[in-house]
Amino acid sequence: MPARPALTVDDRVVQNPDVVVAESDGELVLLSLERGRCYGMNRVGMSIWRRLQQPRKVADVLGEVIAEFDAPAAQAEPEAMAFLEQLQREGLIAQG
Repeated sequence: MPARPALTVDDRVVQNPDVVVAESDGELVLLSLERGRCYGMNRVGMSIWRRLQQPRKVADVLGEVIAEFDAPAAQAEPEAMAFLEQLQREGLIAQG
């Protein structure tokens, strides 16, 4: 599988439509049919995932999540960006 370019705050990202999604006990579970893997998400991950139903600019998603959870931007932004990059590496989101 070719390497995906690193995300920037100016990129637009969207959910991969081939990912199967289910909610169980307050947690979101994603199934990548391509990789045959399951992924669990906590409340913050769920919030990010739901924002990506349509193509969204990374900066907008980061700002909304930081505001929603009233988190310090200096800590939350790098963590949320790392999470988005992990979603991208796993093929769960795509640049769009």
